[in-house]
Amino acid sequence: MTAKHAICIIAHKNAEQINLLLKLLDHPLIDFYLHLDKKSQLKNADIEKPVYSQITFVDRHDVRWGDISQIETELELFRAVVESGEDYAYVHLISGQDMPTKSPDYILNYFDKKSIEDKEFVTFWQDEKQVDRLKYYWLCTKHMRHGLIYKIIRHGALCFQRIVGINRLKELSLPYKYGSNWVSLTLQAVISLVKEYPKYAYNFKYTVCADELYKQMILSGGGQNEFSSEGNLRYAKFVGASPEIIHTDKVADLVANPNILFARKFDMEEDRGAVEKLVREIKNKTF
Repeated sequence: MTAKHAICIIAHKNAEQINLLLKLLDHPLIDFYLHLDKKSQLKNADIEKPVYSQITFVDRHDVRWGDISQIETELELFRAVVESGEDYAYVHLISGQDMPTKSPDYILNYFDKKSIEDKEFVTFWQDEKQVDRLKYYWLCTKHMRHGLIYKIIRHGALCFQRIVGINRLKELSLPYKYGSNWVSLTLQAVISLVKEYPKYAYNFKYTVCADELYKQMILSGGGQNEFSSEGNLRYAKFVGASPEIIHTDKVADLVANPNILFARKFDMEEDRGAVEKLVREIKNKTF
């Protein structure tokens, strides 16, 4: 176990939980790249410096659900990883409300065994209805969850485009793919995303939730990446567009599953006991 890993974190709340996340993953072979939402009251000084890991703060964006700012933030982190010059084996993208379900050594060893296959850990879902995300121009995406006027404008524009037959997919040479935005990628795949995205930036502009599209589509388009059948090695149970908070009774099963390395979402303000149990389970578990 000699290869380094980078963990990219998109966070917006709860410095205590972020600091615990960093402590759980603190390791000489792990570096952190952290984005704190521009809207958040969190300051860099609120984040405790890890003992073993290096931490890099990237420029802050005003991240909105469903908006292109999601992609811009991910790419901000990916560019920082590439520009570091470190030869990382894997780059993991997680949220500030994710938690590892295994120890750092388990995670590093897991990917050590997979590195020979050089696979990308990405999910692909079958839902052709999601093609509308790319097919039409989406307006006011910074206000997807708020504002009746914005909703009326957005849906009025979508109805008009359906009537006149707008289809932006005709301009796009990439295969349509859809999946979770949270991934574990080889450094080569991250370099490819940073390099190739500008070629397709216009195609993903004025779309909605394209953070769940661009990685899958760009990496599939080149035909050179091999994707793992194990998905993205993460647990999340969705109700509508949001993942459920993980409660105490779920923690032991997550830690026991050998192919779940990260889980979301945890919230110490809602269920502190779940996070405390997770810490105990990881420390006491003999993997």
